[in-house]
Amino acid sequence: MTWVALDDQIFTNKKVARCDAHAKLLYIAGLVYCGNQLTDGYIHQDTLPLLAGMVAIDIANAKQSASKLCSIGLWVATDEMWHVPDYLDYNPSKDEVLHKKAVRAAAGKAGGLANAKANAKAKVQQNPSKIVPPTPS
Repeated sequence: MTWVALDDQIFTNKKVARCDAHAKLLYIAGLVYCGNQLTDGYIHQDTLPLLAGMVAIDIANAKQSASKLCSIGLWVATDEMWHVPDYLDYNPSKDEVLHKKAVRAAAGKAGGLANAKANAKAKVQQNPSKIVPPTPS
């Protein structure tokens, strides 16, 4: 699971304040999508129905809202995508997220192995009579 940073003053941001409710919701859905899909702030235009569905906006309003977000600079349109210009200023990149997950996974594995070793040692110390000495050959 990833997280997306939202400024606690998002609704007083000059650009966001120019948006109607649908555009605000679409903008937030876009940020969430970028975080979830690790897109570094890029949104394929063919995901508009998905984003609209995430915030219960019909597709016609979503198209108008996407145009509004582009006209005020919250999104920048390219041929097939939109880009959230300052996404990486406030959110980790895909590479950073994947690196952090890998580091955490390795630490978890190392901790699990250490815990298993400690548990095995504790069992031996609790029941030393159950240890069978090797038979001489």
